[in-house]
Amino acid sequence: MFNILKRTRAQAAGRIPASVKTGQWTKVHPTTLIGERVRLGNWSSVGPGSDIAEDCIFGDWARTGRRVTLGRGVRLGSHTIIQDDVSVPAGTVFEDHDLVTPDGVIANRTGGSITSLFDGIYQITTVSGVYLVREEAYDRSLLEDFQWGRSDDLEDCRVPRLPATQEEREMMLRDAEAACRRARFRVVTPEGDDLGPGL
Repeated sequence: MFNILKRTRAQAAGRIPASVKTGQWTKVHPTTLIGERVRLGNWSSVGPGSDIAEDCIFGDWARTGRRVTLGRGVRLGSHTIIQDDVSVPAGTVFEDHDLVTPDGVIANRTGGSITSLFDGIYQITTVSGVYLVREEAYDRSLLEDFQWGRSDDLEDCRVPRLPATQEEREMMLRDAEAACRRARFRVVTPEGDDLGPGL
């Protein structure tokens, strides 16, 4: 008969208890402590030096930064991001797309995105809005830094939702032109009208 030892958080970091359920492509840093019965969703990740207590649930794409502490039973919605050095009390529940900072929660800041390039302008569509970025100013870290709360540079490029009427379309084009001029971007309409370069 085998002597089976139950794994606990008190064991060495990087060991995942048998009761933990992981999704596809889940990443857990080797210095992380994971409690019993934790569920890690698909593509979720836990940063270095973090301590995840028992019964926590990570939605798909939920991520933590470095040295994050989650109390027992914390639930992270899909695409939730927790910044470095944040401690979350037991039983806390976060909605999908929340950015959790040491100062509080920013709703609808994170999540998947669709990025398209048209005539030298990237259109980035996320749960938090639509953004236009000139091709030469685009960098993949722009969106990542925005979602992690490291930079608000992308906010200057926000445009209104897609218009339903001709009047809304004209107003959206005026707003997009102003936003892109502030950000020094060139705006070209779907019809090919060039609204000009930024200042």
